[in-house]
Amino acid sequence: MNRSGFTIIEVTLVLAISMFLFVGVIGGTNVNITRQRYNDSVNSFAEFLRSQYSEVISTENTRDDRISNTSPCTLTSKQAAGNGSGSNVETGRSNCLIYGKLITFNEENNPAKVYSYDIIGDAKTSNDLEALNKAVRKNSSHPYHGISNDTILSLVNLNADVLTARSTGSGCQIIPAGNTSTYELPWGAYIQTTNHPTMQNYTGSILIVRSPLSGAINTFRLNSVVSVQSRLRNPYIAAEYCNANSDARVNAYNNGSLRSFLSATGSNAPSFGNASTGTVAEFCINSDDVFALASNGRRMVSIAYDGYNASAVKVYNQDDGENKCQ
Repeated sequence: MNRSGFTIIEVTLVLAISMFLFVGVIGGTNVNITRQRYNDSVNSFAEFLRSQYSEVISTENTRDDRISNTSPCTLTSKQAAGNGSGSNVETGRSNCLIYGKLITFNEENNPAKVYSYDIIGDAKTSNDLEALNKAVRKNSSHPYHGISNDTILSLVNLNADVLTARSTGSGCQIIPAGNTSTYELPWGAYIQTTNHPTMQNYTGSILIVRSPLSGAINTFRLNSVVSVQSRLRNPYIAAEYCNANSDARVNAYNNGSLRSFLSATGSNAPSFGNASTGTVAEFCINSDDVFALASNGRRMVSIAYDGYNASAVKVYNQDDGENKCQ
């Protein structure tokens, strides 16, 4: 009696084909997961930037009362804020105001981490501030005379910065003047420049600020990073630096502070970015996962040249002709 069945070769072929199909399905699934993770990183970074505009437009103050009631606004404030021209001080204004955000990239040699700090400055009446600005414009020998932008000049005259000092009884401690937040790109992604052929990690700072005079939101770029974290790692200083009228404190912390960047002129001055590209900044989102880039290609996120709200942040697809990250 003859019996039908499969030979060893036929069984082997079926198993081999099944294995190849299984590997293909699993491989395709892994690629899809990697692709989605990369896209999530890009969109998450864009949403973080948009949230910064929202926080500048709708300010939330969590400042410590011990600071706002007893200390000057920032390390560079030499007197208690709000001591303007007496009766001209507007009702309801506090000693300090939040003027915007400082966003730093690659501050601690980590291209995936971004810091955000509240920019705090003295509260002055519009009349007082305009008088200060006019005095600077008229005096060609004034150290701030070369500052061309009215918003930046106003921030300098308001002693705007991101750090302040608090007395500890036995000394003086440097702390953030306002809110501080940290964002890190998920899934191993990180931020680079659009410079080809070798893209470097993006290092610099972005200012999203409200004009103290007009109230309009402005976005500026600093080509260098303001190193706030390095100051916070060694926070204790001599007690004399907590004195509101201390010239020593101002001199010691002006170099390298946000204020020193704001008061810079020429090529080092804060800028609106690149007029030819219409952007304040352009970021390439990179990943060490070869499958992510093989299936996606690098994608770009930019901030518009005239950005004043969350719509300034744009995300580019891999096949977009304006995507400079390919």
